Amino acid sequence: MTLTKDEKERALESALEMMREAGAGGDDEGLEYEAAWLRMNRDMEFLLKTYPDKWVAMSKDGVVAVGDSLDEAFAKADAKRIPLGKINVQFMDTNPSPLLL
Repeated sequence: MTLTKDEKERALESALEMMREAGAGGDDEGLEYEAAWLRMNRDMEFLLKTYPDKWVAMSKDGVVAVGDSLDEAFAKADAKRIPLGKINVQFMDTNPSPLLL
């Protein structure tokens, strides 16, 4: 089943509302980080294709910064005055090492 963009947005908002009701995140900044994490995981396939081998900083509203290093991504987000506690930053690794358990 493929969801439309509007359906994905409603699902994200629904998940945030459930987290809010459950007391997750502790405060508004924590909830915004959780929303950024959910959005990043939801959009991972797109992010990997669009920003291969880059560091991507995402807020609840979408991508806020992209950099060749973690420091660069943080600096770009900081320059936009986006609190670092409200973003999720991950490396879009196109060649990840296998995880052995």
